[in-house]
Amino acid sequence: MGYWDDFDKADKEESGGSGGIVGNVTIEPGFKVYASGASNEESFFPVAALGKNDRLAAKRKAEAYAQDMGASGAKWAVQIRVAKEGGFSGGKVATWNEDRFFVTDTWTDAFKKVVRPALVALGIDLPFNGWARIGFKNDPFREAQGEAGKTDEDADGNPRFPLVAYPTELFASQAEALTAVGDAAGTPAPSYVPDGWTAEDWASCIPDIVEQKEMHGLNNAQLKDYVTETYGVDLPMAELIKLLK
Repeated sequence: MGYWDDFDKADKEESGGSGGIVGNVTIEPGFKVYASGASNEESFFPVAALGKNDRLAAKRKAEAYAQDMGASGAKWAVQIRVAKEGGFSGGKVATWNEDRFFVTDTWTDAFKKVVRPALVALGIDLPFNGWARIGFKNDPFREAQGEAGKTDEDADGNPRFPLVAYPTELFASQAEALTAVGDAAGTPAPSYVPDGWTAEDWASCIPDIVEQKEMHGLNNAQLKDYVTETYGVDLPMAELIKLLK
């Protein structure tokens, strides 16, 4: 393995390639209206095809909406949307209240140096929908400004550069994405899935079951009863023991 192979591996790891957000992702071009009080969903007008007529139709809708909202206009952009249903963040089941939206105007360095190269490298044509991992990098424009460019804050309130979301990995299926999440979190995807459940839905229950054991001191029999009462699953004792390992 040469230097640049090692560099690409390090870059992937440092930019969220082994963590980040995993979920059902939609990436599409369109027109974004930045209007106070507007939801992410209603303020983006996707373009299904790049033909002039399709773009013009979407732009007219966006501009009419902007006028109604008292906004300055519509910006040509690319939006990444991650569905809350089945989403994972940092290797854990996502707790978002709604889908996550990441919009990057195409004239920015963030798009030209981060988002577009990632789309090209992964062979993604837009619009795209599928299971993917989204990583984050510092906005290159803000990073070039040094300390003055740290206009955002991390979870602890420390100054940081604004982050740019971009795709780092594609998965052939939901099951493949779930396996990757298990690997990233240091735990395998569930080997046992109850009848009527998807592997993803069952995996989302496991942290709660483990917490009942660790935080509330339930013994295995009590924990088995808890699973039955809470999830309607008659979990075999052998599977419960495996789950707790």
